[in-house]
Amino acid sequence: MNKFKIFTEVDKFYFTNNVIHYSITLFGILLCSLFKEFNFPIGVKIFSTIVILNLIYSLYLVLSATSRYEPLKGKIENTIDFEEDRIVIANKPFLLNNIKKIEILCYDVKDQWNIIVSRGNFNGQISNGVGNSLKLLLIDGTSQEIYFQQDNSTQIINIENLLISYYKKDKLEFRNLTKILGYEDSDAIESFRKTITAANSTHASLRDLN
Repeated sequence: MNKFKIFTEVDKFYFTNNVIHYSITLFGILLCSLFKEFNFPIGVKIFSTIVILNLIYSLYLVLSATSRYEPLKGKIENTIDFEEDRIVIANKPFLLNNIKKIEILCYDVKDQWNIIVSRGNFNGQISNGVGNSLKLLLIDGTSQEIYFQQDNSTQIINIENLLISYYKKDKLEFRNLTKILGYEDSDAIESFRKTITAANSTHASLRDLN
Protein backbone atom coordinates (compact mmCIF):
# COMPACT_ATOMS: atom_id res chain seq x y z
CA MET A 1 0.00 0.00 0.00
CA ASN A 2 1.26 3.44 -0.95
CA LYS A 3 -1.26 5.25 1.23
CA PHE A 4 -0.58 6.88 4.59
CA LYS A 5 -3.24 8.45 6.84
CA ILE A 6 -2.90 12.20 7.38
CA PHE A 7 -2.82 13.61 10.91
CA THR A 8 -3.95 17.20 11.45
CA GLU A 9 -3.42 18.96 14.77
CA VAL A 10 -6.52 20.60 16.25
CA ASP A 11 -5.83 23.60 18.46
CA LYS A 12 -8.24 23.17 21.36
CA PHE A 13 -8.20 22.29 25.04
CA TYR A 14 -7.92 18.57 25.85
CA PHE A 15 -8.90 16.96 29.15
CA THR A 16 -5.91 14.65 29.46
CA ASN A 17 -4.99 12.64 32.54
CA ASN A 18 -2.29 15.21 33.30
CA VAL A 19 -4.80 18.08 33.26
CA ILE A 20 -7.33 16.20 35.41
CA HIS A 21 -4.76 14.99 37.96
CA TYR A 22 -3.01 18.32 38.48
CA SER A 23 -6.30 20.26 38.52
CA ILE A 24 -7.78 18.05 41.25
CA THR A 25 -4.54 18.16 43.26
CA LEU A 26 -4.20 21.94 43.06
CA PHE A 27 -7.90 22.58 43.67
CA GLY A 28 -7.93 20.20 46.66
CA ILE A 29 -4.83 21.74 48.27
CA LEU A 30 -6.20 25.28 47.85
CA LEU A 31 -9.58 24.38 49.35
CA CYS A 32 -7.93 22.53 52.24
CA SER A 33 -5.87 25.63 52.97
CA LEU A 34 -8.97 27.85 52.85
CA PHE A 35 -11.02 25.55 55.10
CA LYS A 36 -8.14 25.35 57.54
CA GLU A 37 -7.82 29.14 57.52
CA PHE A 38 -11.53 29.53 58.32
CA ASN A 39 -11.50 26.68 60.85
CA PHE A 40 -13.77 24.30 58.93
CA PRO A 41 -12.36 20.84 59.84
CA ILE A 42 -14.98 18.78 57.96
CA GLY A 43 -14.12 20.52 54.70
CA VAL A 44 -10.41 19.94 55.38
CA LYS A 45 -11.02 16.22 55.89
CA ILE A 46 -13.17 15.88 52.77
CA PHE A 47 -10.76 17.56 50.41
CA SER A 48 -7.70 15.99 52.08
CA THR A 49 -9.31 12.62 51.31
CA ILE A 50 -9.94 13.68 47.70
CA VAL A 51 -6.29 14.70 47.29
CA ILE A 52 -5.06 11.41 48.78
CA LEU A 53 -7.39 9.37 46.56
CA ASN A 54 -6.19 11.36 43.56
CA LEU A 55 -2.58 10.57 44.45
CA ILE A 56 -3.46 6.86 44.69
CA TYR A 57 -5.15 7.10 41.29
CA SER A 58 -2.04 8.81 39.89
CA LEU A 59 -0.01 5.77 40.97
CA TYR A 60 -2.37 3.59 38.93
CA LEU A 61 -1.93 5.94 35.95
CA VAL A 62 1.87 5.63 36.19
CA LEU A 63 1.74 1.83 36.40
CA SER A 64 -0.73 1.54 33.50
CA ALA A 65 0.93 4.14 31.24
CA THR A 66 2.58 1.50 29.05
CA SER A 67 -0.81 0.00 28.20
CA ARG A 68 -2.51 3.28 27.22
CA TYR A 69 -2.17 5.50 24.15
CA GLU A 70 -0.83 9.05 24.26
CA PRO A 71 -3.55 11.71 23.89
CA LEU A 72 -4.33 12.26 20.22
CA LYS A 73 -4.47 16.04 19.94
CA GLY A 74 -5.96 16.23 16.48
CA LYS A 75 -7.75 14.14 13.89
CA ILE A 76 -6.79 11.46 11.39
CA GLU A 77 -8.47 11.79 8.04
CA ASN A 78 -7.62 11.68 4.31
CA THR A 79 -4.45 10.09 2.94
CA ILE A 80 -1.10 10.72 1.30
CA ASP A 81 -0.70 8.64 -1.87
CA PHE A 82 2.83 8.13 -3.16
CA GLU A 83 2.87 7.49 -6.91
CA GLU A 84 5.55 7.26 -9.58
CA ASP A 85 4.93 10.69 -11.09
CA ARG A 86 3.08 12.49 -8.30
CA ILE A 87 2.29 12.68 -4.62
CA VAL A 88 -1.40 13.08 -3.80
CA ILE A 89 -2.24 14.83 -0.51
CA ALA A 90 -5.91 14.72 0.53
CA ASN A 91 -6.92 14.17 -3.12
CA LYS A 92 -4.80 17.10 -4.28
CA PRO A 93 -2.08 15.94 -6.72
CA PHE A 94 1.43 17.41 -6.72
CA LEU A 95 3.20 16.38 -9.92
CA LEU A 96 6.81 15.33 -9.43
CA ASN A 97 7.83 17.79 -12.17
CA ASN A 98 6.52 20.61 -9.98
CA ILE A 99 8.38 19.42 -6.88
CA LYS A 100 11.88 20.70 -6.23
CA LYS A 101 12.64 18.67 -3.12
CA ILE A 102 11.02 16.01 -0.96
CA GLU A 103 11.84 15.72 2.74
CA ILE A 104 10.50 12.85 4.83
CA LEU A 105 10.90 12.37 8.58
CA CYS A 106 9.68 8.91 9.47
CA TYR A 107 10.45 7.43 12.88
CA ASP A 108 7.12 7.20 14.73
CA VAL A 109 5.15 3.95 14.62
CA LYS A 110 1.70 3.19 16.01
CA ASP A 111 1.68 0.91 19.10
CA GLN A 112 5.35 1.70 19.73
CA TRP A 113 6.19 2.34 23.38
CA ASN A 114 7.54 5.83 23.98
CA ILE A 115 10.53 5.32 26.28
CA ILE A 116 11.26 9.06 26.57
CA VAL A 117 8.74 10.27 29.12
CA SER A 118 9.03 13.39 31.25
CA ARG A 119 8.62 13.22 35.01
CA GLY A 120 5.12 13.87 36.28
CA ASN A 121 3.52 12.61 33.07
CA PHE A 122 0.38 10.58 33.74
CA ASN A 123 -0.72 10.19 30.14
CA GLY A 124 -0.35 6.98 28.16
CA GLN A 125 3.01 6.07 26.65
CA ILE A 126 1.91 4.10 23.58
CA SER A 127 2.41 6.10 20.41
CA ASN A 128 -0.34 6.86 17.92
CA GLY A 129 2.34 6.89 15.19
CA VAL A 130 1.54 10.42 14.00
CA GLY A 131 4.94 12.08 14.52
CA ASN A 132 6.03 11.53 10.91
CA SER A 133 6.18 14.36 8.40
CA LEU A 134 6.32 14.94 4.65
CA LYS A 135 7.55 18.28 3.32
CA LEU A 136 7.35 19.25 -0.32
CA LEU A 137 9.35 22.23 -1.59
CA LEU A 138 7.74 23.26 -4.84
CA ILE A 139 9.24 24.84 -7.94
CA ASP A 140 7.10 27.96 -7.47
CA GLY A 141 8.72 28.63 -4.07
CA THR A 142 5.84 27.45 -1.91
CA SER A 143 5.90 24.43 0.38
CA GLN A 144 3.57 21.84 1.83
CA GLU A 145 4.15 20.09 5.17
CA ILE A 146 1.92 17.26 6.30
CA TYR A 147 2.02 14.90 9.28
CA PHE A 148 1.08 11.30 8.75
CA GLN A 149 0.50 8.07 10.64
CA GLN A 150 2.62 4.97 10.24
CA ASP A 151 0.69 1.84 11.20
CA ASN A 152 3.70 -0.47 11.41
CA SER A 153 7.47 -0.34 11.12
CA THR A 154 7.51 -1.79 7.59
CA GLN A 155 4.89 0.51 6.07
CA ILE A 156 7.42 3.03 4.75
CA ILE A 157 9.70 0.18 3.59
CA ASN A 158 6.88 -1.01 1.33
CA ILE A 159 7.37 2.04 -0.89
CA GLU A 160 11.16 1.64 -1.09
CA ASN A 161 11.12 1.43 -4.89
CA LEU A 162 9.16 4.66 -5.15
CA LEU A 163 11.53 6.42 -2.76
CA ILE A 164 14.52 5.24 -4.78
CA SER A 165 12.78 6.52 -7.89
CA TYR A 166 12.37 9.95 -6.24
CA TYR A 167 16.07 9.91 -5.40
CA LYS A 168 17.06 9.03 -8.97
CA LYS A 169 14.97 11.97 -10.18
CA ASP A 170 16.86 14.30 -7.80
CA LYS A 171 13.79 14.94 -5.67
CA LEU A 172 14.96 13.11 -2.53
CA GLU A 173 18.46 13.39 -1.03
CA PHE A 174 20.44 10.18 -0.56
CA ARG A 175 21.01 10.92 3.13
CA ASN A 176 17.26 11.28 3.70
CA LEU A 177 16.62 8.09 1.70
CA THR A 178 18.99 6.01 3.83
CA LYS A 179 17.50 7.37 7.07
CA ILE A 180 13.97 6.52 5.93
CA LEU A 181 14.99 2.97 5.01
CA GLY A 182 16.92 2.50 8.25
CA TYR A 183 20.48 2.30 6.94
CA GLU A 184 22.79 3.51 9.71
CA ASP A 185 26.04 1.56 9.35
CA SER A 186 28.48 3.19 6.91
CA ASP A 187 29.22 -0.14 5.17
CA ALA A 188 25.50 -0.84 4.70
CA ILE A 189 24.97 2.67 3.31
CA GLU A 190 27.84 2.27 0.84
CA SER A 191 26.59 -1.15 -0.24
CA PHE A 192 23.13 0.33 -0.79
CA ARG A 193 24.62 3.16 -2.86
CA LYS A 194 26.48 0.65 -5.06
CA THR A 195 23.30 -1.39 -5.52
CA ILE A 196 21.41 1.66 -6.77
CA THR A 197 24.30 2.70 -9.02
CA ALA A 198 24.56 -0.81 -10.49
CA ALA A 199 20.81 -0.83 -11.16
CA ASN A 200 21.11 2.50 -12.95
CA SER A 201 23.95 1.18 -15.11
CA THR A 202 21.96 -1.93 -16.01
CA HIS A 203 18.92 0.11 -17.03
CA ALA A 204 21.09 2.45 -19.09
CA SER A 205 22.67 -0.49 -20.92
CA LEU A 206 19.26 -1.98 -21.72
CA ARG A 207 18.09 1.35 -23.13
CA ASP A 208 21.18 1.54 -25.33
CA LEU A 209 20.50 -1.98 -26.68
CA ASN A 210 16.97 -1.01 -27.56
